[in-house]
Amino acid sequence: DNVMEDRKSGGILISEQEEEKKAGEEKKLTSADRKAMTDMKKRLRSLEHQVRLLEQLIGKLDQQLTEATAGREQRDQLLGEMLQLLKENLDGRVKMTGRFYQLREKYLARTQEPSPQPQPSLISRLRKKG
Repeated sequence: DNVMEDRKSGGILISEQEEEKKAGEEKKLTSADRKAMTDMKKRLRSLEHQVRLLEQLIGKLDQQLTEATAGREQRDQLLGEMLQLLKENLDGRVKMTGRFYQLREKYLARTQEPSPQPQPSLISRLRKKG
């Protein structure tokens, strides 16, 4: 009996008097109050349902964001590698073009030099002496 009394006083068990008091209070409620309580319970259930749906939506959005971010990082890496290849290609072309123009200038300089007079053949030298 002492244990039961301790539990009732500690709020663990509801005493019969409290149950009767609660039931009496519910009987005192007007039909408008009961309707308001019913409406509030419905609204509470609806809000709880909406919260669950929003939690699911947030989870899906978080997953999509993670996937999109990972995909973007991979695309950025590939794009970086392609740009590096293009840069190396252009650098090689610039060097090649520079070397081409150096060789071209040397070639043109040699073709524009006066060519040495051909040495007379042995026959033409003998004729002159002759």
